[in-house]
Amino acid sequence: MITMNSWGIRIRARQTVISTCFALAGAWLAWQCGAGLGSAVASPDNGSPILWMLALLAMSVILLLLATRTTHQRLFTLAFLPMLIFTPMAYELSFQEDALAMFTGFVGVVSPAVIIAILVWHSRKKAAMAAAMVPMEEIPVPLETTI
Repeated sequence: MITMNSWGIRIRARQTVISTCFALAGAWLAWQCGAGLGSAVASPDNGSPILWMLALLAMSVILLLLATRTTHQRLFTLAFLPMLIFTPMAYELSFQEDALAMFTGFVGVVSPAVIIAILVWHSRKKAAMAAAMVPMEEIPVPLETTI
């Protein structure tokens, strides 16, 4: 019989709540930065702070990495972040009737599939290279038997 104490349940619940808060904040921040970058591209003469948007975008990446607990796999966030950026950017560009709106929306929708395929290829290539570089100590040596 497996029993779980109340401390284990509380810790797991706290981790879930913290991860949810980080994920929602990171996704919201990426969405707002995408919309801000879209309005900055559509009308660059209004002095939109593009550098602030990029700094906040970096903060959203950190929040999403902490939320998904993949700080050791930074490329994981790279797969889904363009969708959060380019989709609201396309929405903002469509209000200005900009020619980039359709292309930006297409990039936002297609980018996760393309990036995940590239990441899978990269990880397989990295694993194959690591397997090929076996140290000399681990290579089995045939034993000679003499009678």
